Amino acid sequence: MDKTTLRLVLVILFDLASHHRSANLERVAGRAGLSLAATREALAALERATLVDASKVRLTMAGLAVAASVVEARSATPRASIAA
Repeated sequence: MDKTTLRLVLVILFDLASHHRSANLERVAGRAGLSLAATREALAALERATLVDASKVRLTMAGLAVAASVVEARSATPRASIAA
């Protein structure tokens, strides 16, 4: 499983939790554009890294910290000005 997909699943779980939305396999797969099998595989890999509780489709505290840092890094990345 590639790191980009794992980061995407982390960010989706973070986004759902931030908006008080329940996460389930189908919702995460749909948002990520992944098959159910690929989403299950990503959740299992993230669980092995202790970032996700795959059975509950939830971030662990460590996963919450990592996901928050990924989201923060994305928002801090400079983007080209539209007016330029």
